[in-house]
Amino acid sequence: MAEERDEAPATIPWQSLLPWQIAAARDALAQRSTWPHALLVHGPDGIGKHALALGFAQALLCETPRPDGLACGHCPSCRYTISGQHPDLMRLELLTPDASDGALVEVDTITIDRVRALTEFVQLTSHRQHAKVAVIAPADRLNVAAANALLKTLEEPPPDTYLILVTEQPGRCTASIGRGGARLARRARRRVTGRCARAGGWRAARCARMLRSRGAGRTPRMARRTCPPGATVGRGARRANRGRRA
Repeated sequence: MAEERDEAPATIPWQSLLPWQIAAARDALAQRSTWPHALLVHGPDGIGKHALALGFAQALLCETPRPDGLACGHCPSCRYTISGQHPDLMRLELLTPDASDGALVEVDTITIDRVRALTEFVQLTSHRQHAKVAVIAPADRLNVAAANALLKTLEEPPPDTYLILVTEQPGRCTASIGRGGARLARRARRRVTGRCARAGGWRAARCARMLRSRGAGRTPRMARRTCPPGATVGRGARRANRGRRA
C-alpha cells in the first residue's frame, strides 16, 4: 500500500531587489515613518517592478531593518518572507496553489474569492506583532468584482497594514478599479524623480482612496505620495525610460 504524504502547497518564487533599484528603495524607505498604507508601482515590462514591490514588502516586515531602511535579510521575518512562509505576507498573483495537490497553477485573473481572503487576512492580528503586507501583481488582472471588493480595504485599512499594487498597464488597471486610479497615475508620472527613473521607472503614489464601486457616479478624493526627493524628471530620464521599453 502506497504511503500517503501530506505535502505543503508550493510557494511562489521570491524575487530580490535588483542592483539598480537599491538606491531608489533606500530613498523611499527613508520615509518609512510616513509610509502610506497603499502604493501603486507601475512602468514598462521588464524593469523589475515586481522585485521592487517585494523588496518593499520585505523591508516593511523586517524586524531589524538596516539603518538605511532596507531589510536586514537575516532576521526571522526576512527568512520567512524569502521562503514564502511569512504569516503576515499575502501575495495575490497569477500563480496560485491548486486546491487538490498544492502545485502552482497559472490563472488569468485575480478573482473576488482571493480578495475576500485578503480582506480576512488584514483583519487578523499580526503573527509577528509587526505589520501585515499584501502584494497584488498584476493589479490590472483584478476582475471588476474583485476590484470593488478591494475598495473598502484600501479606504479603511487596519493599522500597520500595507498594500502594494503592481502593474505595467495602468490604463487597464484603472479601467477596472475606477477613474481615481487614473488620476493617481497621472499625478505620479509628473513627479517621478530622475533617480527613480534610472532605478527602473518606479512610480509610487499614495492610494488612500484608490478604488470606487462601479456605478457610484463619483470619484473619491485621492491623496498622493510622490517618489523620494530628488531632481525632477527631465528629458534625459524620459529617454532612459524609453530606452528600457525598447
